[in-house]
Amino acid sequence: MEFRAGHADEEFAPWSVLSDISITMVLFLVIFIVLQFLQTYRDSAINRQLRLEKETVAHEIVTAAGAQVILDTTDSPERQRLTFRDATLFETCQSALKPGGQELLEIVGSVLARHEALFLTVSVEGHTDTLPTPNRAGCSYATNWELSSARATSVVALWSANGLITNAKMSSVGKAEFHPIDPQALERNRRIEVLLTYDRGYVQRRVLGDDR
Repeated sequence: MEFRAGHADEEFAPWSVLSDISITMVLFLVIFIVLQFLQTYRDSAINRQLRLEKETVAHEIVTAAGAQVILDTTDSPERQRLTFRDATLFETCQSALKPGGQELLEIVGSVLARHEALFLTVSVEGHTDTLPTPNRAGCSYATNWELSSARATSVVALWSANGLITNAKMSSVGKAEFHPIDPQALERNRRIEVLLTYDRGYVQRRVLGDDR
């Protein structure tokens, strides 16, 4: 009886298997590098568009309101800060808006309304100096917490009443005297700040050509 070895006499080729594995690993590495490059490129494009949007908003505010508003466009790619001096908006230790302050806020609010789709949130912050409110003549607020909160709320209430910005996007908060620009400069510390947080997802859709 004759037995045949069939393929048993064929040699096993380990280098062929290792070669296949190496090629697969290289392909995965190339794909990973390409994906990382595309992600970096996309993030860079989104950040460029965010800067352009912030510059557009800043230009329109400066054109409409002049030097009455101080703009900071370097806070972060997604954030922009507007600062109003308290004397522009309010009488000393009061939270009711002065006629000129109301007009200024309506001008700025109209600019923000034109670009509202860009904003995820619009947060209004009230800030005071370190002088206790009971030491101020005619002041009806017991603490700087109350004064700063009431002033921030007045700004939000105006924009809400005029239908300039969607209520759900707005918030107000009093920071009292605890976040000074300069501890020695009382006048500079009395201010209203509006923090605009840009919707990165919305900007991304615009960059990718999807405005839904």
